[in-house]
Amino acid sequence: MRARTTAEFFDKLGIMFQREQSKGLDATYHFVMAGGEQLERTVRIHDRKIEVSEGLNGKEDFAVKADSRTWLAVTTKEKGPLAAMLSGKLRFKGPLNLFKAFVRCFPV
Repeated sequence: MRARTTAEFFDKLGIMFQREQSKGLDATYHFVMAGGEQLERTVRIHDRKIEVSEGLNGKEDFAVKADSRTWLAVTTKEKGPLAAMLSGKLRFKGPLNLFKAFVRCFPV
């Protein structure tokens, strides 16, 4: 279920979400995509449920700012997150364990 756009990526999150992997997770994630496709999304994971909404809603526990093409390359494992961060096209704010918990909810 490879997304071709960042909007499609966020639209598919509900389908790809692995409830059991989210056990104990209660976090709000803000995503800001720039570059070719600009958008903002909030992803809230709690009680083994996921909510994806447009815009930046509530206080984030973890924030991701990325170039939209770079984000897609990272999500498809065409590019590693470290390389994306070193290039300045991917930035995180918040505890790294929350990002790892997010990734765990969406096995590829």
